[in-house]
Amino acid sequence: MQSGNKMLESLGYKINDRSFSSVAEFLSPFPEYARLEFMLEPDSVLYTGAEHKEKILTKKLPNLTHLPNIAVKGGMIVMGCTMGHHQDMPGFSTEPEPQEIYEFHGYGAMVIDHDDKTGIDMVIAHPGEKVVVPNRCHMTLYNLDNMPLDTSDFADPNENSKQFNAANKKMQKGKGPVMCVYKQDGVHFLFNPEYSYVDGVVSVDAEPGLELCEAIVKMSDKFVRRGVTVKRADPDLELRGERVVGSLIDIIMTTNVIQRYFRAYY
Repeated sequence: MQSGNKMLESLGYKINDRSFSSVAEFLSPFPEYARLEFMLEPDSVLYTGAEHKEKILTKKLPNLTHLPNIAVKGGMIVMGCTMGHHQDMPGFSTEPEPQEIYEFHGYGAMVIDHDDKTGIDMVIAHPGEKVVVPNRCHMTLYNLDNMPLDTSDFADPNENSKQFNAANKKMQKGKGPVMCVYKQDGVHFLFNPEYSYVDGVVSVDAEPGLELCEAIVKMSDKFVRRGVTVKRADPDLELRGERVVGSLIDIIMTTNVIQRYFRAYY
């Protein structure tokens, strides 16, 4: 891992390890997280982000996230979660605009809580699939596999742009993440009662990975009754009606579709 970090740093990445102590304030407001006995030291790493620090849009590489699961006492496995944050990008209009483009390299979910509507979207993603995340929402990554989830993402690096990837965790500090997902005799989705528009529990009798992701889609009606709309991610990327096939890194390196959208330098 250290050699991998050195290679990323040589490419202009800053490694951000999120320790257990640094996210504890986001766990404590949510009773389901607060009651768990994590077998972790304060400096144990819950997940890692690698931010590419390049400020010139045409030279920027994707940011990276590595999100493992967490073992707790009693044989339970808590599925990895980034705790969530609000997408603060000002944008150019009053309508939601794409702020970040994510590509999943494992099985996971992007949970999107839009500012302008009730309920949440849970976008189920398979390896190679993409999710375009808008501004004016809260977004949270969840791992839905036994293996750690890796993702890559791209956003405008220019702090002076109206499309700058600005974010905050103010609501998560007061309420915690929107849901807690854990594995123990099935996989269970417990929704945070602090969010008035979702409630209860949905249990899925499936093994994490492809089986779990397919089962969630098949039983989407049970999630709808809890205030959650299940959607599927897309292997292709579409921005402003333009559809592009390929991996995120290939699209960045061989086309200018993303650069044209994040048009701060054009």
